[in-house]
Amino acid sequence: MPTLDISRLSPEERLDLIGELWDSLAAEEVRLTPAQEREL
Repeated sequence: MPTLDISRLSPEERLDLIGELWDSLAAEEVRLTPAQEREL
């Protein structure tokens, strides 16, 4: 896996990266704790 120096990214680029990472997760890949499930 290539290394990414996020300190060199602008705030906008970092937010875009967060969005891309979030969108790459499938719901069934993310397990919630019981407390998180109750909150939702």
